[in-house]
Amino acid sequence: MTDAEKLSMLKTMTGEKDEEVLFTYLSIAGSKVLRRAYPYDDTVTEVPDRYAYTQLEIAVYLMNKRGAEGQTAHSENGVRP
Repeated sequence: MTDAEKLSMLKTMTGEKDEEVLFTYLSIAGSKVLRRAYPYDDTVTEVPDRYAYTQLEIAVYLMNKRGAEGQTAHSENGVRP
């Protein structure tokens, strides 16, 4: 899967329009995948195709957590989760 395809899928999944933000989250997710898959091999710099969807899932997860950093509780209109 190419980077353009990943960017397009991430844009569709999150609704984010800023491609610089999307590329940043893809990059962060890619480094997480590579650190887990190849913990002792720093020569691998491209995410293999078999981990492309994992990279996307991690990027979406990280994007959905934006704004909730540091929250210990959340309530809306008196309703607690």
